[in-house]
This record gives sequence, structure tokens and C-alpha cells, in this order.
Amino acid sequence: MYANPANSGESAGDGEAPEVSSSKYDGIGTKSKQSNKEAAKKKADEAKAAKMKQLKAIKSEAKGSGLTDAEKAEKRIMRVFKDKDVNMNPDDLVEVDQVRQPVSMVFIGHVDAGKSTICGNLMYMMGVVDARTIEKYKAEAKEKGRDSWWLAYVMDVSDDEKSKGKTVEVGRAQFDTKSKKYTIFDAPGHKNYVPNMIMGAALADVGGLVISARKGEFEAGFEKDG
Repeated sequence: MYANPANSGESAGDGEAPEVSSSKYDGIGTKSKQSNKEAAKKKADEAKAAKMKQLKAIKSEAKGSGLTDAEKAEKRIMRVFKDKDVNMNPDDLVEVDQVRQPVSMVFIGHVDAGKSTICGNLMYMMGVVDARTIEKYKAEAKEKGRDSWWLAYVMDVSDDEKSKGKTVEVGRAQFDTKSKKYTIFDAPGHKNYVPNMIMGAALADVGGLVISARKGEFEAGFEKDG
């Protein structure tokens, strides 16, 4: 055994442990432990805050479960746009016509009853379609062997509808009077296109039922499979 020459006499006589001197590295381990504790505490606080936020969202959703689908959709839209700036005066803003009251009307009825012809005649009488376009429709109808159907071509604009002589999609046109702004819907009458007819009827304020007065067609309009 080797004794410390600096304090060998004292330690041998008193039996006390030698004194340990401090150095510049003292406290490094303590600081490292403290830093780890702070990081762990911060991480735990962040996890707790995230859980609280999630719990709050669940409670909010459960609270709003009694809302209707429309109210829920409106709430979602409000969340999306609540912090966005809205331009109240866009360049393409169109002012609402306060003079003419808007009215929409749909014509429904049996296939070939004359719905498209009535709608086309309305557009022609109101001056929506010019004479040059009418001449074009007359020539087109004659070419297809449907001379009397030229007014229907005002509403049936697709080649498929013109070739079949049947309205498939809901036709739409507009004209104005001094006090009203009319939107006319030409609904299909064939049984294969009933869903399109229902859509047109749902868009309109007023409905016009067209019934053919021709013998045979009049009766067929009231038959179950007519």
C-alpha cells in the first residue's frame, strides 16, 4: 500500500479519509441530467396538450351530432373560410335586377306532345331567336325529314336530340318582360328520361302540363304504359 505523502501523517493518526479536491469538470453530469429532465418534461407537456386538444375536438363533434346535415356542412364551410379575406367588390360582380322578378317555368308531358315546339315558339315570339337562325333551323329540319319540327330545334340543340326527335337533357332558355325575368325549362317526356324530367321540375317555380289533342295521342297520354 502506498500512502499519500501530503497527508500520510494525519490520515494514519486520525483514520479519516483523504480529502478529494474539486476540478473544472465538476457539475457537468448534474447539468446534463437537469437538461434531460427538462426535455422530458417539455415532451410530456406537449403530449398532454395534444391529447387535450383531441379530446376537445371529440367533445365538440359529439355536441354537434344533433345538427342537421345542412347545418354540419355550413359549419365546415365556416371553419374553412372564417380566417380568409373576402373581396366584397369583385370586378365580375353582377347586380341583382330589382325591377324584374325572376320566374322559372317547366313544360312537362307525354313524348311528342309538343313541349319543345311550345318553348321554341315562345322564344321566337319574344325575339330571343333571330330570323336568320330560324331559317337555319327550318333548313336543318327539312334535311332530316322533319319539316314541322323546326321550332323544337330552338330548345333541342344537340345532334342526338335532333336525329331522334326526342328531348333527352333539360333544355333551358330565358327571356325578359317589363316586370319578369323568365327562365324556361323544356323537360323530356320519354319514359327512359324520367329522372331528367324530375330534375327540371325541381328547378322550376311553375309547371305547364302539355297534352296532345290528337286522336290516339290524347288517350295514350293517360295510359299506364303510354
